[in-house]
Amino acid sequence: MRTVTLALLTGFALGWVPGAHAADLDYGVLRGPDYEPASTEIDWNGGYFGAHAGYTTTSINFGPSGQSDLAQILRSTSVESEYRISGTNTLKPARPHDVGFGGLAGYNYQFDEAVIGLEVDYTSVNQKGRSEDSLTRRVMLSNGTYDIYRISTAAHADLKDYATIRMRAGYPMGAFLPFVTAGLAIGRAVIGNDVSIDLREYSDVNRTNLIGGLSDKGGTVKEKYSLGYALGIGGDYLLTQNIFVRGEYQYLQFAKFGDVKVNVNTVRGAVGIKF
Repeated sequence: MRTVTLALLTGFALGWVPGAHAADLDYGVLRGPDYEPASTEIDWNGGYFGAHAGYTTTSINFGPSGQSDLAQILRSTSVESEYRISGTNTLKPARPHDVGFGGLAGYNYQFDEAVIGLEVDYTSVNQKGRSEDSLTRRVMLSNGTYDIYRISTAAHADLKDYATIRMRAGYPMGAFLPFVTAGLAIGRAVIGNDVSIDLREYSDVNRTNLIGGLSDKGGTVKEKYSLGYALGIGGDYLLTQNIFVRGEYQYLQFAKFGDVKVNVNTVRGAVGIKF
């Protein structure tokens, strides 16, 4: 009887102990710590700076350029007082185009589905334009004399560079940020005029008896600054959390540089660092 009882106890012990050990084993140490995937959220907040380059087309409207210089030369003549010949030349607009380059810096604030920011930039362009006109006329004055004159005007303008400060508003789409901009611009240009007048006055209609005349040249060259406004549209794309590329169109309209009106159209690309 004792032999049977001992056999039963031994078998029970052998069957229970492995089960107990199996229940007590913790396989967690074999799995390692829980894995948390890296965050893929794009954060547009923060400052940035970069460099840009692009292609610029400038419209230069010379308007009444040179007329004040001609008026100064002709101020004491009868033909100017009666016909105002200093304002008769017409200068065509010029449309120079070339590459430009510069730098930019700004700061973004992200609010859920919107990004608002402030940006400044500087661009060197050297956009040069020139326009010329000349005119020859015969007129009779109120005193019965006859004048024949030739006036010439050559105007030139060189938009050297400009800077803008603009507000930006964008709609983030992951790593892509389309945006619009609006703000102020200030430009620097060198403008100049070269004028000449050749005037002959006769007592008869056949111009055989010369009784007076004037032949003179003049002109000015000045550096001028002008304020204006800037509008733009474009997009930034993050290559990494800190490096982005940009494509952008920018339009600038300046007030007058002296007598010259200027507007600028630029398509450009940029590379920047965000921090």
